[in-house]
Amino acid sequence: MAANFSSDSVSTVDTFANVSHSKCTGCQLTQKSFDIILNDEDRLLQFLYDHDVLKETRQCDQCDKPMNLRDSTFYCNKRTFTKNKNKKRVSVQCRFQISQNYRTWFENARIPRSKVCNLVSMWVLLRPPRIDIMALELNICKKTCIDWCSFLREVCAHYVLRTRDGKLGGPGKVVEIDEAKIGRSKYNRGRRIEGSWIFGGIERGTKKCFLCPVASRDAVTLLTLIRENIEPGTTIISDCWKAYSRLSNEDFQHFTVNHSYNFVDPETNAHTQNIERLWREVRSSVPRYGNRKHHLHGHLAEFIFRYKNPDYVNRIHEIFIAIGKLYDGSPLPAAEDDSASDSDVDSSVE
Repeated sequence: MAANFSSDSVSTVDTFANVSHSKCTGCQLTQKSFDIILNDEDRLLQFLYDHDVLKETRQCDQCDKPMNLRDSTFYCNKRTFTKNKNKKRVSVQCRFQISQNYRTWFENARIPRSKVCNLVSMWVLLRPPRIDIMALELNICKKTCIDWCSFLREVCAHYVLRTRDGKLGGPGKVVEIDEAKIGRSKYNRGRRIEGSWIFGGIERGTKKCFLCPVASRDAVTLLTLIRENIEPGTTIISDCWKAYSRLSNEDFQHFTVNHSYNFVDPETNAHTQNIERLWREVRSSVPRYGNRKHHLHGHLAEFIFRYKNPDYVNRIHEIFIAIGKLYDGSPLPAAEDDSASDSDVDSSVE
């Protein structure tokens, strides 16, 4: 473990600053303790090295020799010997240079590293709406904040896929399933909700869950997702939605609760209180306004990242580790536009 920030003391940060050439396996940081790192360029650089966000070393793309690093630029001045057109042996100096930010989280950044890192910490510790606060505190425009928030949701989406362990349930285990509509009341009146449907499930005891945006709640769609996310032999509890009527024929033990009459079935004690609690958490995390349907995956990925990292002081460490794993130096695929929503994947938590 590279460091363990269990308090806001300066001495804790000093311990971290003296660590070099090691990767952080878990550190605890509040915003106050991270601010101390942000205000010291050397400590921040070491933090980024330890979390694999930046690389300390690099092989030259032209001569494959170790490169030197100075002023955030890798450069190579190694000499190699080759033969000229007259077959004479001559010395040639490599002059290849490349930015330390190339293919990293900071590539194309128009604000300083310290400000980007401060934005990351604020994003991961604050809940929406937060754009106004971030823009004011960092003295940057709202558009810049929105863009970086979009990048961070991409990181969370990659994190969700990378940390997925498998299906929920199994013989002797209980999984509650349900659908919910995420949105707002039409004209802010009545019970008619405009928004997107999400299908989800949660395993009792472990609180492992999955969340899937769906275009339709028909039996084919929901049964396909159930087979993909829940092990055969699982006891499944749901409401009386007609799409679930075939579950007992699908290698599952199925109990229902009719919410029109009871929250807990008086005969079987079946209930869906855990999944209902999960929906409350999702609704409190996903913005109801300014949230387009194609942004929902990103917001669910952010929710799952927070759900899997409930301890406030671990989140800065986890988000920077996730950034380092996504921006690892390899080319990135073109990202979908998620820039217009922070009113502020099939997503699974295991």
